[in-house]
Amino acid sequence: MANPFALAAALRRGTATIVCPHCGLKKVVANQPAHHRVCPRCKKQFPDPLTAKVRRKR
Repeated sequence: MANPFALAAALRRGTATIVCPHCGLKKVVANQPAHHRVCPRCKKQFPDPLTAKVRRKR
C-alpha cells in the first residue's frame, strides 16, 4: 500500500486554490493557466490569478 501522506502530497501538486475577487468563494482548480475564470456562485468573470503577468520594461 502507498503511504497516504505521500499520495495526498502527490495529488495536491496538480491543484491550486483561487479566490473570487467579487464574492470571496474559494475554489480548487487544476494548476493550468487560463484566460479568465468564472465564479460558480456569482457567475462573474475575473482574470486568472495563475497566469504569468507580463512585465514591461521601463
